[in-house]
Amino acid sequence: MSGRELNRVEVLAQVDHGRLSADTAANMLDLTRRQIFRLSKRYRQDGAAAIRHKSRGCAPNNQFHAAKRGSRTHQRDAGLTTSKAEGSHEL
Repeated sequence: MSGRELNRVEVLAQVDHGRLSADTAANMLDLTRRQIFRLSKRYRQDGAAAIRHKSRGCAPNNQFHAAKRGSRTHQRDAGLTTSKAEGSHEL
């Protein structure tokens, strides 16, 4: 777990034991009270593992397929220049 996630677990554990209020925890974690209640519910159900991001370890939705990755041409390589030849400017 990252340091940020560990900090969240510590604060949520204190909220769960009644040592911290939801308002204080929200200020400490820079979240809203509603998010504290939502995270506390998940923390009570699944423990510390519930705090980590759910899509950790998954491939991103905008990832290119490995076969297409090599054949992809970038726009800057496509020759999309609009410069004119030097002698063609007429006034």
